Amino acid sequence: MGLVTNYEGLVSLRFLLGAAEAGLFPGLNFYLNGWYRREELAKRTSIFFGGAVLAGAFGGIFGWALGHMDGIGGKAGWAWIFIIEGLITFVCGVLSFWLIYDWPDRARFLTDMEREVVHYRLKADSGLGTQGKFSWKTIRRGFTDWKTWVFMLNYLGPAQCIYSQSMFAPSIVASLGTWTRPQSLLLSVPPYVIAFGTTLGTAWVSDKMLKRGIFNMFWGTLAVVGYIILMVTHNAGAKYFAVFFTTLSIAPMISNTIVWCGNNFGSHYKKAVAMGMVFSSGNSGGIWAALAYRSKDAKPTNGQVPYLPGHATAMAFAAANVITSVILWFFMRRENMRREREYGPAPGPEEPHNIDDPAYRAKWGLEGLTRDEILNLGDDHPAFRFIL
Repeated sequence: MGLVTNYEGLVSLRFLLGAAEAGLFPGLNFYLNGWYRREELAKRTSIFFGGAVLAGAFGGIFGWALGHMDGIGGKAGWAWIFIIEGLITFVCGVLSFWLIYDWPDRARFLTDMEREVVHYRLKADSGLGTQGKFSWKTIRRGFTDWKTWVFMLNYLGPAQCIYSQSMFAPSIVASLGTWTRPQSLLLSVPPYVIAFGTTLGTAWVSDKMLKRGIFNMFWGTLAVVGYIILMVTHNAGAKYFAVFFTTLSIAPMISNTIVWCGNNFGSHYKKAVAMGMVFSSGNSGGIWAALAYRSKDAKPTNGQVPYLPGHATAMAFAAANVITSVILWFFMRRENMRREREYGPAPGPEEPHNIDDPAYRAKWGLEGLTRDEILNLGDDHPAFRFIL
């Protein structure tokens, strides 16, 4: 993109860039689900997403600094942003071919016994069907599972908010007073730094407690409060405080929702479908953010606060996350209780899943299913327990 010379070429390459980037975030999070137990995922995911949070803090400053290379080599400043950041990304991408292995059973840095240990840990955590075999029936279950659609709405909420923050935080900060562009960029850094801390801290506590939904409800409520403050006050200090409130709340919601979704789809292929749909929903948050935060709302003439429609929209999306978190928590808890009541406690890690044993099939109500069908049940297996 840094080498194009016309608008058409820029738009075409931007489309290709988006298509190439679209699979990175869901792919990496899906990848982590193939290596770690459910109570180990939040910490790992938060470290990865924490990098994106810090990019929100310093990316604008980095881009502003690169913009001062305007004219060097006959290139515009914006072109150098794409060239330098693109080269960094390219080098990381090439290195990943040697540094990243698909799955534990293909990792050359593990011994045969270590691969068995990884497989045993995952099987003991999620039961049967963590890999399973490909079948269109499993794919359809991913599309039709009610949890997939509710998680799509759940993730869309904070995704819209984080897109709004990343695109418009400097403009929002600038609207709080008479700041220059560099000052606005610097003032937008502290909220993201604090958000990095809340993201990692939430993940650590969430893994320790093995609870997810309660953290979405907590942070989502704080985000709603932050947006209400932005909507009702003209005081610059109060509005800057509200920017802190919203940013430090939204970031852990993103990471936590990703982990919560992955935790509750047992089958390898069903999880892939569900997470793909959830991330696709979240990516549309950028569209909603661009439509909500309009440049004409930056300096309203009717006495309203700047960006009032944008803040109101973001507040509604944050509230949607809270509402859908309650729905997910309630119905998954009810299903856990039903399985406990009808089938008894979930088997411990030392209890084998002997699916060829008639007694095992009778205990879990699996009579009439083939071996492959049982292996592909995943979270539909009566022994599976949802993470709340």
